[in-house]
Amino acid sequence: MVETNWQIRVDAGESEILNIPVKAVGHSPDYIDFELLLEGELIDSLRWNVTVEDGTGLLLPAAIAAALLIALSLTVAIHQHGRQPETQENDQMQIMGYVEAGNAAEQTGDSQGAAENYENAADLYRKIGKVEKAVGLYKQAEEIYRQLNLLAKARETEEKAAKAYEEAGLRAQENGEFWKAADYFEKAADLWKKAKNVEKPMELYEKASELLRQTKNLTKAREVEEKAAESYEKAGTLAYRITEFQRAAELSEEAADRWRETGRVGKAIELYEKAAELWRKLGNAVKAKETEEKTAILWEEAGINAQKTNEFQRAAEFYRRSANSWRKTGNERRAKEVKEKTALLYEEAGLKAQEIGEFQKAADYFERAADLWRKIGNESKARTAEEKALEAYGKASY
Repeated sequence: MVETNWQIRVDAGESEILNIPVKAVGHSPDYIDFELLLEGELIDSLRWNVTVEDGTGLLLPAAIAAALLIALSLTVAIHQHGRQPETQENDQMQIMGYVEAGNAAEQTGDSQGAAENYENAADLYRKIGKVEKAVGLYKQAEEIYRQLNLLAKARETEEKAAKAYEEAGLRAQENGEFWKAADYFEKAADLWKKAKNVEKPMELYEKASELLRQTKNLTKAREVEEKAAESYEKAGTLAYRITEFQRAAELSEEAADRWRETGRVGKAIELYEKAAELWRKLGNAVKAKETEEKTAILWEEAGINAQKTNEFQRAAEFYRRSANSWRKTGNERRAKEVKEKTALLYEEAGLKAQEIGEFQKAADYFERAADLWRKIGNESKARTAEEKALEAYGKASY
């Protein structure tokens, strides 16, 4: 069959008319197949069933009828596909005009005119979804505004760049492109942070880290989660400086939660303790207790981890701090349990020291265990530990 093209004029809305090529790509005496391409992309196809009484004499009229049907379906396809090629071409021409005008303005010393033209070009790039080109021009305009000390315009342009990345992230997320969405959200958060926005970085870093976890990119997710933690911490510090103490306590606790998720136990504990202190000053005993409990649990977890690697002195110190935190909450039962863990830790340390012939060190550990058991009130275990200490001292004297 000879391939034939028909030009179909379709009302694309707002008085715009498109000339779209429709190609007959296959036929038989009973049907014709058509494909509709927009910017080289297949966006629709149709099979027109031809009913004739004799031969294929009606093939061309049938093809025209099929083309009309495709034209009807094209209205829907256009809206699904996005902007029209002619409109995009017009935008590109406008963009080029703005960029050339900006370059010319710079050459003649009209810096503000240059910045305004670059910003206009960036707005159009953002409109047609070319986010990186948009951001590049926004940054160029922002830099000029700063040089001119037009700080309000500089910040406004910087925020436009952040919004462009944020919009791109939402589009990518809707399309299931989670890695790309995470990248855009992170870039948006970085720009909001640079623009001194407190809330947006927290929100967008969280979004990015969650999407990265969905893509199983755990290393990058942790890196972005640390950025989220830093943003919460910074926001908490700012809230404290302006005497919004409740907000400072909330943000410090949020930051601590995120540092904990990334494995930064020291940072988490520091911020939990800060939050607990603020809650106490605010007279909120319930929140102070809840936050102090988080601190106690973290110290205990740190002790367990240190014990696993035979860092007995560090583990004992972590357990001591955990017990103190439990005591602050009024939970003497948990404080006692942690003390018992510490006594068992010293016994384990004593046995390991014995195994490698360090009997003096072993005796010292057993004595510490005995002291703790006695403070706890378990005299039986205290005596057992003392006996082990005496045995170790005896071996050490040889």
